[in-house]
Amino acid sequence: MADHLPTGKCHVWWARPTDANPLLQVLLDTDEHQRWTALRRAEDRDRFLVGCAMTRLALARYLDQAPDQIAIDRACEWCARPHGKPRLANAPAPRIEWSVSHSGERVGVAFTFGVPVGLDVEQCRPDVSIEELAPEVLTPPELGVFATIPSQRRVAAFFTYWTRKEAVAKATGRGLTLPLNTFEVSEPTTDARLVTSPWDSSLAASVTMHDLSLDAEYAACVALIGERSERSERSECSRVMTRDGSALLRQTSRPPDAYL
Repeated sequence: MADHLPTGKCHVWWARPTDANPLLQVLLDTDEHQRWTALRRAEDRDRFLVGCAMTRLALARYLDQAPDQIAIDRACEWCARPHGKPRLANAPAPRIEWSVSHSGERVGVAFTFGVPVGLDVEQCRPDVSIEELAPEVLTPPELGVFATIPSQRRVAAFFTYWTRKEAVAKATGRGLTLPLNTFEVSEPTTDARLVTSPWDSSLAASVTMHDLSLDAEYAACVALIGERSERSERSECSRVMTRDGSALLRQTSRPPDAYL
C-alpha cells in the first residue's frame, strides 16, 4: 500500500526495541548486517535492527517498492566511509530524506520529501552527570540560563537542549562532527528554535524545529532545513505527524512484495 509524503510535511514513525524479531534481518543490506552483528549488547542490536527495518518498510510505502529493492547510500561526503547521513542511492532531487534516532525504549525515524531533516530522542536519565556534560553541549550564554533552572527540572531541561541541538546537527549532515557547544538553541521552556549557527549565519532563519511529545522520561526534537515561508504554521504541510512503527514492523511475517 503506497503512502503519500507531501513536500514540507514530516512523518515520524515510532517503535520499540521489543518489536525486533529474527524475520526483520532479511531487510538488512550488507553494510547494515555487518554493523548489526558487530554490536555486542542485545538491546543495541535490537534498536539498530528496528531502526533499519522501520526505515525500509516506510520507504517501501512512500516509493511503492519492495523494501529489499531499495538501495541506501551511507557514504560520508568527506571520507566516503559508510557512516554518513543515509540517502536513497541514485535518486534524483528532490528526494525523500530521513533521520533515525533511538534511546532506551524508543526508536524513531523521521521522513520528509525534499527537505533535510534531523531527529533526536534521548532518555532523560537522572544518573547521567549533566553538570559535567553541560559545558560540552551548551554555550556560555546557555550555561548561564541553565544555572538558573531549579535542580528538579535540570535533567529535563538538559536533554531538551541536547535533543534540539542533535536534531539540527543531524539535519545538516554533520552529525557528531559538529560540536554542540558551538551554536545556540532557544531556552527549554520556550518553543524550539535555532538561535545562532557557527558556519552559516543564514541557517538559523531557515531551520524549523519541533519538540515531540512522548512521555516525561524522554525528550525528542525534529529539525527541518528550508525556507520557513514554505512551511508556514498556517500551512497543512507544516505539521509533524506521528506514525505507528510497531504496527508497520508486525508485517514481517509477510513476503517482501506484501509490504507495499
